[in-house]
Amino acid sequence: MVSASTLAQLDSWSPKFTPGSLAVSPIRVAEFLRAVPAIVFAVDLDAMITFSSGAGLRPLGFEPDQLVGRSIFDIYPDRPDFRDEFARATMGEEFRLQTRLNGRIFDTQYTPLFDERGALEGSLGICVDVTDLVQAQRSQRRLSLTDSVTGLASRTHVETLLDTILTATGIATVLVVDIDGFRDVNDTHGHAAGDEVLRQLGVRVSDVLPADSIIGRFGGDQFAIVVQETDTNRLIGYAEDLLTQFARPLQLSLAVDGGPEQAEVWLSASIGIAGAATCSTPTTSSLLAHADGAAHVAKGSGGGTYKFYSADHDRSARRLSVSTRIRRAIAAGGITTEFQPVVRIQDRSIAGFEALARWTDPVLGRVSPSEFIALIETSPLIDDLFETVLQQALSAALAWQSSASADRPAWVSVNLSARQLQNPALPDLILRTVSEVGLPTDLLSFELTETAIIEPPIRSLIAPCEQSARLDSDSISTISAWATRTWHASAN
Repeated sequence: MVSASTLAQLDSWSPKFTPGSLAVSPIRVAEFLRAVPAIVFAVDLDAMITFSSGAGLRPLGFEPDQLVGRSIFDIYPDRPDFRDEFARATMGEEFRLQTRLNGRIFDTQYTPLFDERGALEGSLGICVDVTDLVQAQRSQRRLSLTDSVTGLASRTHVETLLDTILTATGIATVLVVDIDGFRDVNDTHGHAAGDEVLRQLGVRVSDVLPADSIIGRFGGDQFAIVVQETDTNRLIGYAEDLLTQFARPLQLSLAVDGGPEQAEVWLSASIGIAGAATCSTPTTSSLLAHADGAAHVAKGSGGGTYKFYSADHDRSARRLSVSTRIRRAIAAGGITTEFQPVVRIQDRSIAGFEALARWTDPVLGRVSPSEFIALIETSPLIDDLFETVLQQALSAALAWQSSASADRPAWVSVNLSARQLQNPALPDLILRTVSEVGLPTDLLSFELTETAIIEPPIRSLIAPCEQSARLDSDSISTISAWATRTWHASAN
């Protein structure tokens, strides 16, 4: 039987309308509840059902109100877990949980019921079948955890498991396997054939590694493997076994117009190996990056081999990245110039400024001039960099003259490298740029980088010097030793 207080609480859920509108009666509320695709029920303090309704009852074999007056334990005597659930409910606890019943999953919200005096008299439950939703969520989770082509772990899953291992034990080694020549398979036979290659290789990888290995596919042509092993000989054994498996021919059945056609594909692999011991504070990202870098080194040495990570790989990768990105920065106007003042000792006034090339890359951040200039100093890029800095320096120097005293104008100094001193076109470039900007030539000074000081071919600077430009050595520590190599224009 439904108590008056239960009906009152159910009635409190009915829609409230403005004065004069049609109110919804308790009878209509009951009709609504019978049509709801859920189960609405109430139990007293003895777990006896005092109210039941909702269309969700029929799939379980019950009609609305059929359960009223019965104990939930009599209806489901083989479900001891219900005793704990309803014990919580009849003690006035408000909670929510999921329960399996008749092969379905139900989400139930329990809310305590109180009588007119405010005393606890039972619990109200709203139970919704969420089986389809849960299965869809699990399917989506499986897709996020596994690679759809190979069935191996996804990158996200591998990273999560590696995080767990590093946190728990700190013992892990990562092997990154790049497939050599995989792009040719896609280009020649199509992506369906490429997927079949990945599936076959995934099986081979799994067959030769320990059962507790974590094996995942990273990107189009890369596998990642995590093993809880640090012994170098065993790791070499794994790598050699993998190389053997990748070197075996793959048999493909290709769909062509004339029917299925068999094709044999030969590939190899480049393997990078990085262990937690290679990092002072190993992390998932650092281990994967180290193993990936070592794999690139293996591929760069011809492929079909393995390489253990070393710090040299980081330096090589850094040099490659800097040399590639500085080229783009110079072409795109990404180089800026900062000016370091040169002060007269006598009166501490500013005599001039040294123009210094600066580069802040969106990926690499601020890169030291000693790093990027050293990489391009012997290449044609140094000429492009010099022209950029010269233009910016002359323009800035021209603007300074408006605030400098007429009898003591501030000059600007630009660095020169050994390569530029060997460039016969250098004088024309300098004189043309000075002329275009309109700065007096006696306000332009050149400083030699340390690499240019040793036996510099200074003939290329005679023309600018004759027109009052100045040439100074760059390093303060070498001024005394190289004083004879410092030239000034006749104006000085």
